[in-house]
Amino acid sequence: MKPVVIIAIIGIAGGIAVVMASGLMMIEIPTEKIVSDYTSSYMGGRVIPTLDDFRNTLNESQDIETIFFKFGDPHDDIGSGIHIYVYELNDSTQIWIGYADHILYVQHVDSDRNILEQLL
Repeated sequence: MKPVVIIAIIGIAGGIAVVMASGLMMIEIPTEKIVSDYTSSYMGGRVIPTLDDFRNTLNESQDIETIFFKFGDPHDDIGSGIHIYVYELNDSTQIWIGYADHILYVQHVDSDRNILEQLL
């Protein structure tokens, strides 16, 4: 069975959640089957990931398409010659991903552009 991406929970009653799911279909799911991601923040209709979200994803895959699928389009691309994809994190720091035809590096950066940690 493929996982369902829940866009919004419409209502919960009697242990059943009525949800708006991927594909804009409404389905009923037993509440014990709903798995929440408590690490990410949701601001302005967009997921704001945490540093741990990126660490966990990089442990599973080091593929740029996987990162785009999990976190959506980067907030910015500040590169010149190579892509430097920027993702804003929930603590006001950033993830910078250097990319040409593969991921060159992944850095955790503060607001003054200081590298706090080299993730890859």
